[in-house]
Amino acid sequence: MKNSFSHKEEIQAKIVVVGDSGSGKSSIITRYKNGTFDVKADCTIGASFYLHTFEYEKFTLKLYIWDTAGQERYDSISALYSRNSQAVILVADSTRTNKVETLSRWYNKIVKDILGEEVLVFIAINKIDLKNDFSEFDDVKKFAESINAPMFLTSAKDDLNITEMFLSISNALIRKYQSSSNSNFVIKGRVSLSCPSKKRKKCC
Repeated sequence: MKNSFSHKEEIQAKIVVVGDSGSGKSSIITRYKNGTFDVKADCTIGASFYLHTFEYEKFTLKLYIWDTAGQERYDSISALYSRNSQAVILVADSTRTNKVETLSRWYNKIVKDILGEEVLVFIAINKIDLKNDFSEFDDVKKFAESINAPMFLTSAKDDLNITEMFLSISNALIRKYQSSSNSNFVIKGRVSLSCPSKKRKKCC
């Protein structure tokens, strides 16, 4: 049988998902990749890897999605797995009061200190199903605008804006691919894909 992907131009891109523990990073990825939601999902210990391959327009996109631990003691691991990423998703819990502080801290830690300003940055304010008042997100919107990052109000539980966010990322990756050397989109210096991904601890 002929491979349906064979006639498409291939784009490989590494996407790292970062944010505080319990913000729903793993749930966002699982909802996007598998279309499922586990209310008893475990916290990520270290990092987990997901490969999502699909056809979009005239391309085959291979998204190497890395889910990193949010606990401070795993900062060095998050930094390691973030390297060589073409896109980063900063995730914050919509129910917490320190969203801008959280996003700013992860932006400085991962984007400024490691990836540089050329990386594509996206913001996900997750667990939006638990909020009724959206006016409090004005400060988050201002922060997103200040770093030129599209912001999405997401709910992994209700499948709200998850696919839309990754579609926006895919479009941005294609535009960047078309305007740069194709060699920039070969995953280079990637850590081993066979590394163990342990999960313990229950997250809310």
